[in-house]
Amino acid sequence: MASLHIPFRVLDEVIRHCLYEHPREACGVISGVDDPLTVHPIHNRDRSETSYRFDEEQQLRVWKEIDHRGERPLVIYHSHTHSDAFPSTTDIAGATYEVTYLIVSTKNPLNPQIKAWSLTNMKPVEQEIWI
Repeated sequence: MASLHIPFRVLDEVIRHCLYEHPREACGVISGVDDPLTVHPIHNRDRSETSYRFDEEQQLRVWKEIDHRGERPLVIYHSHTHSDAFPSTTDIAGATYEVTYLIVSTKNPLNPQIKAWSLTNMKPVEQEIWI
C-alpha cells in the first residue's frame, strides 16, 4: 500500500472545508513540492449533494497560483455527503490527473471518514495516510 504524508494543519483545513459545505459536496486541490502543503478550496459548480465539478475560472486562477508558488498539484479532494469515502464510478471516470484523490465522507459530520486513493487505469488503490 502506497502512503501519503499530509501535515495535520492541511488535513484539518480540508476537513473543515468539507464540513462547512455539508450537505453539498466540497472540492479543492492541495499543492506542494514534495508533500501537500497548501489547500486551495474551489467552488463546486454543481452545488450538489452527489457530485462536484470545479469552477473553471477559479481552477485556472488556482493553477496559476500553484505555478507561481513553485508548487504542483499533489492531491484533489472532495467530499461524499451520503456515502463512504470510496471512489464512485463517476469519481473514477473523472480522474484525469495523475495525483492522489482524497475523499472525505461527511455522512456522519461528527466523525468524518478520510481516505486517499490513487486511480490508475480506472482502478482505485487505497493509500495509507500518515500525519
